[in-house]
Amino acid sequence: MDDVPDIVVLVKTVSGFYLAGYSESPVTSKAPASKGGLLVALNNRKAFPLLANKKSVTYDSFFLIIGNSEIRLKNQEWKVFSNFGIANSFFNNMGSGVNDLLGEGPAVREVAIVNFEVFKIIWS
Repeated sequence: MDDVPDIVVLVKTVSGFYLAGYSESPVTSKAPASKGGLLVALNNRKAFPLLANKKSVTYDSFFLIIGNSEIRLKNQEWKVFSNFGIANSFFNNMGSGVNDLLGEGPAVREVAIVNFEVFKIIWS
């Protein structure tokens, strides 16, 4: 994943919700990606653009983080945590909240996942 632009992280929760984070600029474990990004709640067909001067993706040995923990995955744990619409958002939530992303109710910020995958988009 290091120095690869146009990546998408796709997450599936145990309740069948799909969420995704996209980063236009390359990301490395030493520097976050900040050129452009998008957060997507696929079940609700909502997309949330990255705010100006904010990071889209960062990661290290322990976490893969989209935005400011709008999506946070921890190494070797099968769950996703979200601060979407609650804390200092890096994505424009347009009035939406964590329930729009995780689908488990407005108070639920962490849910179990089935899987997550990282893809490289190849634009033609």
